[in-house]
Amino acid sequence: MKYDLALIIPFYNEEDCAREVIEDLVRVLESNSTNYELILVDNGSSDKTLKILQDLSNEKLKVLKLDPNRGFGGGILEGLKISNANYLGFTCGDGEVSPEDTYKVYNQLIAGNSEICKAIRASRTDNFLKIIYSKSYNTLVKLFFNLKIRDINGYPLIMKKTAYESLSLKEKDWLFNLEILYQAKKQNLKVDEIIIKHRKRASGKSSDFSFSNLLRPIQPVLLMYYFLKYRLKN
Repeated sequence: MKYDLALIIPFYNEEDCAREVIEDLVRVLESNSTNYELILVDNGSSDKTLKILQDLSNEKLKVLKLDPNRGFGGGILEGLKISNANYLGFTCGDGEVSPEDTYKVYNQLIAGNSEICKAIRASRTDNFLKIIYSKSYNTLVKLFFNLKIRDINGYPLIMKKTAYESLSLKEKDWLFNLEILYQAKKQNLKVDEIIIKHRKRASGKSSDFSFSNLLRPIQPVLLMYYFLKYRLKN
């Protein structure tokens, strides 16, 4: 069966919030009569996340177990491979985005004239250092790639299947979003961004941040600049 929307949701040790995140998203999609499938990716979890996903699985909720962890981008890429819909995208599994905002991004895409629609996370609830880190990363990306994108790692990100098929995605880590947006620019694909409300994680915590971590964006962005600008320029 082909669906209108396929959303890839990667989970890594999210046993405390996985059920709530999925059930809330299903509720919103069903209330809007969306023809959807959710690809629930257990990306090498060591807790009970996989069992929770399997308990929820049905025809529309498909579970993909990856072991070992394939990285952020790698988990999404594996999910995209088995998706079957006219619109493909991904969102987070930690509750930082409301299901209403996820549907808002999808609705904007199908109602507008863009090939890709993604979120801008407003009123970030992250700690101060992580916000500075994110701003530094976005500034570096704008400097090196000339991308007119306000929030590179803002999600959900949803695209038409034809747009996805025109891309050649290989990045398996957190630079995955950058690869999508840079290739979209090279192919003259229109990208819309809409503002959503960023929420605190439903449980657990992100990676710890310190002042030394503020230098972290520089090396991978420089490497990605070389990789995309030169190795993929053709």
